Amino acid sequence: MMKHLQTKHPLHYAAYKGETSAASPDIPAECPEATQSTTTTRNQVRLQQTLHDIVAKKDGYKEGGPRKKNLNELLIKMIVKDLQPMSIVEDSGFRKFVHGLDARYVLPSRRELTRKHLPSMYNEVVKQLKEELRDTPSIAITTDIWTSRQTRGFLTVTAHYISSDWNLKSAVLETARMKNDHTTENIAEELTRILKEWNILDKVYCITADNSANIVAAVTKFMHAKHVPCFAHTLNLVVHDSIKHTEEIKSVQEKIKLIVSYFHHSVKATDKLSEVQEQTGVQQKKLIIDVDTRWNSTYYTMERFLEQHEVTTTTLCLLGKSNMCFHGDELEVVRYAVTLLEPIEEATREMSSEKFTSLSKVLPLTRALQECMKNSVYSRNNGIQASLFGNELLKEEIHRGANCILRG
Repeated sequence: MMKHLQTKHPLHYAAYKGETSAASPDIPAECPEATQSTTTTRNQVRLQQTLHDIVAKKDGYKEGGPRKKNLNELLIKMIVKDLQPMSIVEDSGFRKFVHGLDARYVLPSRRELTRKHLPSMYNEVVKQLKEELRDTPSIAITTDIWTSRQTRGFLTVTAHYISSDWNLKSAVLETARMKNDHTTENIAEELTRILKEWNILDKVYCITADNSANIVAAVTKFMHAKHVPCFAHTLNLVVHDSIKHTEEIKSVQEKIKLIVSYFHHSVKATDKLSEVQEQTGVQQKKLIIDVDTRWNSTYYTMERFLEQHEVTTTTLCLLGKSNMCFHGDELEVVRYAVTLLEPIEEATREMSSEKFTSLSKVLPLTRALQECMKNSVYSRNNGIQASLFGNELLKEEIHRGANCILRG
C-alpha cells in the first residue's frame, strides 16, 4: 500500500512522511482525483474516507518520535498551566477535538500521563531550577501553613531570588503534607528538610511568615534564621481587632452578613434580586460573603453591599423582609467603614505583589496608613473613633519593620 501511495499519489505520500497536520493536501488539476471531484456538487455529503484518514487510522505517530513527543509535551504543559485534571484525556469531547486537529495523534492514557509524562516534566523543571538556585548567592523564603477543604494541613514554601540576568523571580519549592502536630519542632524539621533538598539552607537570608508563635520560634530558635513578619497578615489582624472593638461597625458588619447569607441560601431571593437588577439597569453582581480568613474580605463585602444597596433593599421589601433593611444611620456607618478600610486594602495589594520587592515598603506604608487614620474624621455626636485603627498592632509593626531593615 505504501508503494502504491508513493507511485500513484506522491503528494499524499509526502504529507504522510512529513507528518504534517494537513487533512488533505492540495491536488493538482491533472490528477484523476481532482477531475472526479469537480463533478461532485458542493452540497453532496462525502461518505468515502480520504486516503489520509485511512493511513492515519492504520499508522499513528511513532512512539518516541519527534512529533509524538512534542504533542505530548504540549498536552502536559496545557494541563499544568491551566490546572486541568488528568482525566481530560478521557473526555469524549476532548478526544474528538484532538482527533479532528490531527487524526494521527493518539492521546496518552491518564495512567501514562500520571506515571510517565508529568514526573518527567517535573524532574526536568526541578533540574533547571536547582541549577538556577545554585548560582544565586542569597534567597528569601516565604512560607505558610494552611488547611484544605478536606481539613488536611499543608506547608507551602516559596523561594524569591534575583537571577543571574537580574530578574526578580519566585518559585514554589514544595507543598508538603503536614501529618504531625503543628509544633515548633515539626515545623522547623519540615522547613529544614525542604531547604536541604534544594541545597539552599545556607543561602536563606530571611523567612517571611505570619506572626504565629510556633512558626516564629521554628524560624528563630530552631533554624536560627531571620523571621520577617508578614505585613499583609498583620494588617488583616489590625482590621479584625479594630472592628471587634468598634461596636457600630461590628453591628453593621453582622447585619450585612445576615443579608448576604439570606440571598446565598434562598434561590427565590437570588432570582428576585437578579430580576430587580435587570429592571433597574444595575449590573448583575452577587453579594460577597465575609470570610474571616480572607484578607480584606470585610472591605469587599461592604463595598459590594453599598454598590447594590438600593436593589437589595427593593428586593427585601418585595419579599416581605423589610425588617432586614438598613436605615440611614447604619448606611452612613458602612460608608465610613469602606472609606477607612480602602487604604488598608490598597496597602495589602501593594505588599502582595510578586514582581517587586516589598520589605522596603513597610515603613512608608505604615506611616501613610497612620496619617490616613489620623485624618479620618467622623462627625457624629456619638462618633466612631478612627484612632482605633491606629491601635498597638499597627504601632508594633513599625518597630518590627524597622528592626528587620536595620538588622539587614
